[in-house]
Amino acid sequence: ADEAADFEAAWSAAPAGSPVAAPAGAPRLDRSPRDRAPARPPVHRVARMAWRAVAATAVVVFAVASGLMLQRDRAYLTAGGDRAEVLLLAGGTTIHAAAGARVVYPDPARETILSRPVRLSGDAYFEVAHTGETFRVETPTATVTVLGTVFGIRSGAARTEVTLVEGSVDVRGRAGGGVRLTPGEQTTVATGAAPSTPAAVDVPEALGWSGLDVFRDTPLAAALARLAARSGQPITADARLAGQRVTGTFEASRPVAEVLDALAVPLGARVERTDGGGFVLR
Repeated sequence: ADEAADFEAAWSAAPAGSPVAAPAGAPRLDRSPRDRAPARPPVHRVARMAWRAVAATAVVVFAVASGLMLQRDRAYLTAGGDRAEVLLLAGGTTIHAAAGARVVYPDPARETILSRPVRLSGDAYFEVAHTGETFRVETPTATVTVLGTVFGIRSGAARTEVTLVEGSVDVRGRAGGGVRLTPGEQTTVATGAAPSTPAAVDVPEALGWSGLDVFRDTPLAAALARLAARSGQPITADARLAGQRVTGTFEASRPVAEVLDALAVPLGARVERTDGGGFVLR
């Protein structure tokens, strides 16, 4: 740029028809009458060169970005159908997709440096592993961001419902606004609206659509009542167990006897059949 400016200055200063000074050995440049029109100011030449450099850089950046975006898009898988499905992501995160849900998720066998959110339409239950990386779920009306937690999402074209089981999540509406949930809270996001104020819910009841029995520090009596309602069998517990609380996630399709056996172990209890065809924890 400096040399170009010097040349322009010398060329403009030389009278028409006179030789222009040049380094030894270089051809003499004669200033002919047709060159009498004033030269473009040096700054314009420099600006032109700068814009060309910017344009060239933009082309390179666009090409690199396009390549990375293509790599990211190819690193996705799509799941969904008439049956519930369990998806395992890189790092140990699990997604329980309900029947009818459509989930677009990162292929655990392919790596990319770009962030890859999960895209959900329908209902799904998430168990996000703590990897230190941000995990994001996008629905038609909201974005849910977490580091590692357990939560459920019911989403449609006009409404998203988020229920938090454990950990913490940030929920933002596509139109703006956001809230943070604590365990046992729920928020909804409608099209063009901010998330509703978090409200406390009965977690097992709120996640009944998931096909899972989800207990988090749930009173034993409440857990047994839910299992009894699902199985149609009476289930009770000794009075000495009345104050106990249980935590666990079980597929609703599992035999209720297996779930009771799993709950009984940390309680130091045993499961017995009753004459009426039910169960009692002793």
